[in-house]
Amino acid sequence: MVDSGLNAHGGMAEYVAVPSKALRPLPTGLPLDHAGLAQPLAVGIHAARRAGARRDDRVVVIGAGAIGSFVLAGLRYLGDFDIAVIDFPGSRIERATRLGADRTLTPSQTITTDVTAALGGKPDVVIEASGAPGQLAAALDMVTKGGRVHAVGIPKEKSTLDLHAMIFREITLATTLAHVCDTDLPAALQLLADDPLLGAEFAETTLGLHLLGPSLDRLATGQVEGKILINPTKP
Repeated sequence: MVDSGLNAHGGMAEYVAVPSKALRPLPTGLPLDHAGLAQPLAVGIHAARRAGARRDDRVVVIGAGAIGSFVLAGLRYLGDFDIAVIDFPGSRIERATRLGADRTLTPSQTITTDVTAALGGKPDVVIEASGAPGQLAAALDMVTKGGRVHAVGIPKEKSTLDLHAMIFREITLATTLAHVCDTDLPAALQLLADDPLLGAEFAETTLGLHLLGPSLDRLATGQVEGKILINPTKP
């Protein structure tokens, strides 16, 4: 991760000094607009790695927003898994299907039963990518005994978890934040170069700097499906 603009001020400056170890060359032919998606895609790849899914595992991703979709892309990049994505009907879940989800499900009071029926058994790995209230507890409930739950969605409120059930069912709970430059960023750049349609799914639009304020308002109110790219040289 680069400190400037993330953990310290300076990301919006005209010039920014960053450690050379945080920089990676762009693959030949990769459009700059798509390269701008490498960092959030690297977050998804990092989460997918740490989730620890193995070949032929049944994997559930809760949340098909931007990060959940990047996690899905990361899973497809890393291995051959049976992947189900949970989200409400609409453009997000449709995108998940295009990105390679084997099946999609709608949130409900019976979601654990629905997942088990759809997958032919409880999932081996559940990745919580929404941060929505109650979803981490739902992930722990639906995963199989001895399975893994991975939290990448930032919770909107404190979570109450049943540690008694986790211990007796030997559930492993892991988390991730951001990415590792040495491994995840090169993988994200190469994946975007190899699959132009992936970049097209997320690069919602490229705007001039004068539209940054309204764009942040749209982000804060959940009106953005992909990622908004700001080009300071664009009028």
